[in-house]
Amino acid sequence: MTNFELFKRNLNFQEQNWTFRPKRVKIWENFVGEHNTGKILVCGLEKIEELIAPKAELVGTKGDYNWSLWKPLDLGLFKTAYCFEVIEHLTNPLLFLVQLRLFLERDANLFVSWPSGRPQFLWTNGHFHEYGQERAEEMFRMAGYEVVSWRWSPILWKEPWEYFKGVRPLLRLFFPLRCLMYHLKPLP
Repeated sequence: MTNFELFKRNLNFQEQNWTFRPKRVKIWENFVGEHNTGKILVCGLEKIEELIAPKAELVGTKGDYNWSLWKPLDLGLFKTAYCFEVIEHLTNPLLFLVQLRLFLERDANLFVSWPSGRPQFLWTNGHFHEYGQERAEEMFRMAGYEVVSWRWSPILWKEPWEYFKGVRPLLRLFFPLRCLMYHLKPLP
């Protein structure tokens, strides 16, 4: 089984609603600002990034986080990389971030986001981590990145009636899902 097949099985893709609300896409667009054109390395499933940077040349990993199989090195290094809603699905995000530097220019811009702030029993089935700000920033430092900026953002995935489909969805009303968003640069 490939990493991508394992990833898809772990995420229960059939159960996921992969529609991205326009307001959520706008939040990401505003966060990346002028870093939404040119050749961009996309770590993830590429659906979000196509909406955020429609004029960019997106070079994606096709959801496979095994960097030994990536082909972007053939295309040179990247000035910008997006890693939206990926970190929480990795068993070893520190190693991933260290290896990701092999694909980035010295002054590259890396944008990452992930859900944060919920008790573990409310995490989605495919999440291994939902780091808080302090632990995330320590992980970035250990991986060799500096924080340029960060912000909290609401995550707007579900319609209001979907919270009344069971106990866990109802509890999510009391523990609202927020997202940590970071703009990082590799340390020299």
